[in-house]
Amino acid sequence: MRVRNLNSNFRSGLIVLILIFSIRLIGVGVTIYTGQNPYAQADVIGFIASAEEIAIGLENGNYVNVDRPTAYQRWGAFLAPFWLLPGPSLVYASIVNALIGSLAAYNVYTIAQYYHSRSAAVVSIVPLMIYPSIVLVHSTLLREAVVLFGITAATKSLLIPNHRSQSKNIIIVVGGLFVAGILRPDNIPLYIIAIGVGTFVHIYYLDIVRNIIMYMIILGGATSTLFFLNRIQEGISYLANLREVRTRGRTAYLVDIYATQIPEAIAFSGIGVAYFLCSPFPWMISNVSDFVVGVEALVNLIFILISPLGFRVLFQRNPAGAVGLGTGVIVGVILYALATGNVGTAVRHRQMFMWVFFLLGGIGITQHTQIKTNNNSR
Repeated sequence: MRVRNLNSNFRSGLIVLILIFSIRLIGVGVTIYTGQNPYAQADVIGFIASAEEIAIGLENGNYVNVDRPTAYQRWGAFLAPFWLLPGPSLVYASIVNALIGSLAAYNVYTIAQYYHSRSAAVVSIVPLMIYPSIVLVHSTLLREAVVLFGITAATKSLLIPNHRSQSKNIIIVVGGLFVAGILRPDNIPLYIIAIGVGTFVHIYYLDIVRNIIMYMIILGGATSTLFFLNRIQEGISYLANLREVRTRGRTAYLVDIYATQIPEAIAFSGIGVAYFLCSPFPWMISNVSDFVVGVEALVNLIFILISPLGFRVLFQRNPAGAVGLGTGVIVGVILYALATGNVGTAVRHRQMFMWVFFLLGGIGITQHTQIKTNNNSR
């Protein structure tokens, strides 16, 4: 019976993966052959140019040697092998990137299915499957798909461990976060915080001696935080500078507001998070594309509001995983909110965090529906 369920889960998962990938393939076609993808501009042009430059250097026996590679060079190095192949390199790279984005959504599906049900898994991945913004981002050569895959693959291995191969779990976690960290180095502290907090919670549920050790570590961490307040201030200043750079273009919001001090960052974080996760708001919509993203933002809000129900389910089965994941998302969303100043950038970056709200919201919606159905049937 167990084998039959496993086979059934695998078949349903495979169907979902094929469907997700098929939708992204349509996005690839739209992007390449019609040029009607608003995300296939600016950065994408720079990434392609960097990939071509690195590929030409490799063909000539040279390689890019820089002490501090730029984002274009790091992602360009990942893309360069496609420009060493004969034929349409852009098509090859776009299809593979779309596949990686599809696998990221599939990871979310498997986590939701493991911790609740197939119904919860389907609800969780609907936004990742059909959101036009996510489909179009994954259909072009932006790094978001690979970063999302690295994060979800590591999370899946931590939340659904393969007890038959602990070394495989470690390789996937380290490999996934390593790739995600290379492409977005600013996220590395978030991964450390999430895993660290999850580890503390895991220790908390073991025995008294280890609890004492954990409290000593927490006390040391609090002391270190006070000691490194200057470093925190430097970080906030860095985020404010990033926001100043990004607060440009038609979709810029809250211009001339830069949180450069710790109290200012605390005061701005709430409204910044709202704009980061749920913009554009109705008064910001001026064309059809804005309206589409606005509908997505409304759905985001629904999943965010319902996510505590899913968090409770996850916490009951895996306290360490739930708290670690939740902490990483909360800290990450606040930091990105402080550094983001236009809707376009927010839409690209928030998918690194919204997938968690989709996961928890999907579980929460399904759980609430099941409870209501059971109550009505009595």
